Amino acid sequence: MPNGQQCPRCARVPQSNHGDVYTALRGIDFAVLFDDALGPINRTSFDAWHADAIQAMIEKEPRLTVGWATKIINVYLKTRVYIGAQGRPYLKEMIHPLIDAGSMAWASTPISKSP
Repeated sequence: MPNGQQCPRCARVPQSNHGDVYTALRGIDFAVLFDDALGPINRTSFDAWHADAIQAMIEKEPRLTVGWATKIINVYLKTRVYIGAQGRPYLKEMIHPLIDAGSMAWASTPISKSP
């Protein structure tokens, strides 16, 4: 940005360090999503877990907004479920697809203009 200005989108990012985020993530019970002995997961139980997880993350790290807590949890889940191929049956269908608005904008950029 010119003259040392911060982009408006970046200004909304809570100021924290990686340790704060990892501490907040450790406060979430992810085990229930990855314990195959519990059987398939359904939308109702996943949504209840997700709401509780967001609240737990914000309680551990109050600088996070609901939006940022949700994004961090979803990125973790996408990585573990899609790339790590882990999780209870139907968990993949419960989490958001890999592509979000930012990914779509990047994907629509011609290759010659990509960094």
